[in-house]
Amino acid sequence: MGHDAFSFLAREHLLLNSLTGLMKGSRVEELPDRISELIDRVKILERDLAKFKVAAAKEALLDSYKKSQKVEGISLLIHDCGEGFSGDDLRKLLGEVPTSSDGSVTVLSSIENGKVVLVIAVNEKARSMGIKAGTLAKIASGKLGGGGGGKDDFAQGGGPNSRALQESFSAITQALHQ
Repeated sequence: MGHDAFSFLAREHLLLNSLTGLMKGSRVEELPDRISELIDRVKILERDLAKFKVAAAKEALLDSYKKSQKVEGISLLIHDCGEGFSGDDLRKLLGEVPTSSDGSVTVLSSIENGKVVLVIAVNEKARSMGIKAGTLAKIASGKLGGGGGGKDDFAQGGGPNSRALQESFSAITQALHQ
């Protein structure tokens, strides 16, 4: 056996011994099953964590709803959901916001993979007053260094400049004053 082959086998042996030590009480031949079990457990824990994260976000969102501000007769809810929510997640959370017969605009944000994600919903009464979600998404996303748009009732946007998130929220508020 050549020196390179011997060196390779020695490294492999060290790696297996290291993994066996990490798996406490496992033998080398048990490693594949033990690793598979651990991967399954991690997947279950990740699902459970995601459920708790969504439940906490719903609770915080409903608390924010109670503190919605009024701007030119429009109920404005702006809520930052924190990190790790995708646009799809935020759209689902929009469904948790109670409906209002008043004109309302709901803005949810998150930072995912270092970029801000925004979703904006405008109810029928607010749309009848000339407020359009797509326009608000473009305004807010412009402050974030990105883009956005959509329909009159729902839009999505975002951008890479997370430091300008509060500025984008202010831009939405200012747009409602016009």
